Amino acid sequence: MKTKINGSSALPTILIVLSFIIIGVLVLSCSNSPVAAGPGSGTGVGNGVALGKVLYADSTPLIGATVRLRRQSFLADTSGKLTNAGLGIATVYTDSTGAFKVDSLDTLFTYSIEVNNNKDSAEGTWYKFGFDSTDTARLLTRIVAPMPRFVGSVKLAGLPQNAYIQIYGLERIGRTDSLGNFIITELPVGKCEQRECEYVLHVLARQPDGSLKASIYEMELSAGLNGNVVHMDLELANGLMKQKH
Repeated sequence: MKTKINGSSALPTILIVLSFIIIGVLVLSCSNSPVAAGPGSGTGVGNGVALGKVLYADSTPLIGATVRLRRQSFLADTSGKLTNAGLGIATVYTDSTGAFKVDSLDTLFTYSIEVNNNKDSAEGTWYKFGFDSTDTARLLTRIVAPMPRFVGSVKLAGLPQNAYIQIYGLERIGRTDSLGNFIITELPVGKCEQRECEYVLHVLARQPDGSLKASIYEMELSAGLNGNVVHMDLELANGLMKQKH
């Protein structure tokens, strides 16, 4: 079931649901057992706690990995245009067992947690979660996977566009070059439904008249994972975003 994120009434947004078929070995959740972790850190605005644990494929723990928590509605800053500085943000690190804890969370919101091993051969995972009747979210233990690059283009009537490409809930932002091409590195892979992983993109493109007019549009895209690269070309048409065929 997809969750729709509403854009600002002052500046409508373009929403795209991106899914890609994971080819190769991808081990996901492997345990439902509670996770213990050391002292955590959080947003300081609530009583919610998120607990999780991450391992490599050989079951060794990720030690000292970066754990970034953002609200699901978070967008990486585009020079102040769409900043969400007031949203829940926290960064912690995994302990010697690969466990992590993020506390002081407002339980009324849904969150995104990205884990990154911070190595040249980047591996990690991505959680999306909310709170039910309790104040503790016990996240499943995950086996991390390589993080592919996300490359593509944004065009209007075949012409390259000056655009930002963001991913809701992640510290990711791409900017098109003079040819309309963009690159977003280290796209984390999370829990996939039927081998398809969904992402919600926010694309802000300058229109021919110089305005930033945009529309809301949702689309499911499927792309084979060729090595460590996910590729997608987008074309603006009639104020909407569509996949280029």
